[in-house]
Amino acid sequence: MAPGEKIKAKIKKNLPVRGPQASTIKDLMHWYCMNTNTHGCRRIVVSRGRLRRLLWILFTLTAVALIIWQCALLVFSFYTVSVSIKVHFQKLDFPAVTICNINPYKYSAVSDLLADLDSETK
Repeated sequence: MAPGEKIKAKIKKNLPVRGPQASTIKDLMHWYCMNTNTHGCRRIVVSRGRLRRLLWILFTLTAVALIIWQCALLVFSFYTVSVSIKVHFQKLDFPAVTICNINPYKYSAVSDLLADLDSETK
């Protein structure tokens, strides 16, 4: 046996969950229901009596249908939102000057330049 095959066999032997080794779909579904975290599927398999099993099947299918319905509502509401944008321009008196106060310059360093700018615009 090749060294790689020995490592694969050792890993496969030590894995806690070996996965489905089912030959039929019924065996595969039984394995899934016993190893899933959804409680309804497990209850379908372990329930005794046809009525209890039928009720768990109904509950599980109802829950799946509600989840699908809620997801469909979410998707439809996302794609049906309409957006309208109105752009309105108005005439501004020239010159319109905006001075940003988040600049790296100190006001004292540029105050004489601003005074010159004010005098030129008047």
